[in-house]
Amino acid sequence: MLFAWYKIHFPVHLIVMQPINKPAIKQRLLSNISKDTKTKCWNWLGCRDDKGYARLKINYKSERAHRLSYHIFTSDVKAYEVVHHTCSNKSCINPKHLRLVSPQENTAEMLERRHYHKQIAELQQEVERLQKDRCKCQSQ
Repeated sequence: MLFAWYKIHFPVHLIVMQPINKPAIKQRLLSNISKDTKTKCWNWLGCRDDKGYARLKINYKSERAHRLSYHIFTSDVKAYEVVHHTCSNKSCINPKHLRLVSPQENTAEMLERRHYHKQIAELQQEVERLQKDRCKCQSQ
């Protein structure tokens, strides 16, 4: 009953990870990667979610593989901690490219990344184009 309450009131990624067989999970993680020699990313070859994050089923539940990787290779992940990709690659599970941050730090880092600047620039161009079109319509 308590677990059901958690599922309703907290996001899934904040629920405390259940005890797992670390050697077995480590083997599953390592057997589903392709190591990029240039970036040193461990690119996930298995399933991904709709946001591009690597996923792995553990005890009939889909888990984010980068959180599992950090948990297996580095240290435990607390419920409130976010596992952040320092390489900006959502499919990377290299523990050297992962670090624990607060949700606020994760959001700040995300907003600083280049691909968001590119999206902002494209949107600004679209706004300028629409404003010019509006001016043309008003002058006719």
